[in-house]
Amino acid sequence: MLKESFFYRRETYDEIPEFKATNEKYDLSLMELPYQTNLHLEKENEKIKLSDINRYPNIDCNIIKNKLCEHHEIDYDNNILLGNGLLEIIQTILLSFSTDKTTIIIPSPSFFMFTRLSKICRTNVYKIPLDINLNIDVLKFIDAAKKNPNPIIIIDNPNNPTGVLFKTEDLKIIASHCKCPIIIDEAYINYSKNNSTSLELITNFDNVIILRSFSKIGFAGLRFGYLISNRDMVSYINKFSLQYSLSDIKLKLALEIIDKNKINKEHIKNIKKYRDEIINKLSNVENVFVSNSQANFVFFRGDKNNIAKFNHELIKHRIKVSIFPHNYSEITNNSIRFSLGNKKINNIIYSLILKSF
Repeated sequence: MLKESFFYRRETYDEIPEFKATNEKYDLSLMELPYQTNLHLEKENEKIKLSDINRYPNIDCNIIKNKLCEHHEIDYDNNILLGNGLLEIIQTILLSFSTDKTTIIIPSPSFFMFTRLSKICRTNVYKIPLDINLNIDVLKFIDAAKKNPNPIIIIDNPNNPTGVLFKTEDLKIIASHCKCPIIIDEAYINYSKNNSTSLELITNFDNVIILRSFSKIGFAGLRFGYLISNRDMVSYINKFSLQYSLSDIKLKLALEIIDKNKINKEHIKNIKKYRDEIINKLSNVENVFVSNSQANFVFFRGDKNNIAKFNHELIKHRIKVSIFPHNYSEITNNSIRFSLGNKKINNIIYSLILKSF
């Protein structure tokens, strides 16, 4: 039996919650797209059979990177790095830049894995609360970057869990005043109005890194994401990434999705429609605050007892949503976040809200 004396990072281990798979009928806590995309895998099976599974991956990733650049309407200049989802990419970035003095500067609230990965990578974390309008406090970010040694700024845009889309102009000011890596996580950007990406920043600032994911647009099971920056930044981070981490099979499927335009824009359009409908309805419910989410989920706050009643109703219907620990952030106290499902489940959610508030 392995003795605990070997667990050198037991303190960090104890701080990290166990991941538990859900048995609920409807899991609206993972922010997945509820629609299935048919990849016609019977045709792909022939390509997969041709993969030399006894060999390390040898597919030309430049083909995929070129296709991604075409999709984003930018020039390819060795400015993309592929990975097994954004979590692997974020961890690689942190390992690339972190020293024993590094501080990760993030909004509060933000994606909980920013903090968890920072602890795993042995960095400090400095959280800056969103303002009363759920916007980032630009001056506080600039001040924190100046005061903390070896800073790294990570901003999810749209924000998770509020869904609020930060202004590109604010991100531009931060990029111009903070002499450190600035990571902008755009996992949910496809659900924003006019697809309001900050990709333009990478042409004007050499410290900006944009993250993109396939997980929120229908392919969470593929575990595929990428970063876009400048050639030098990508070359530097690539030295710290794992060799052969992406299999031939995964890369062939990713290429099929990109090349055959398998990202279903109608599915995304439907989710945006349902989201806006529910937000409009919730804005008329007494004692409920709902954010102007630009992601594939809805975030709202209410009275503690009403939130508890609503959650009880969800449990009875075997529906799982995101409920945040007390003091996760001031904004998330007595709040709930849920991703949009199909029309049927969305109607059930709304009826339970009306019953509980």
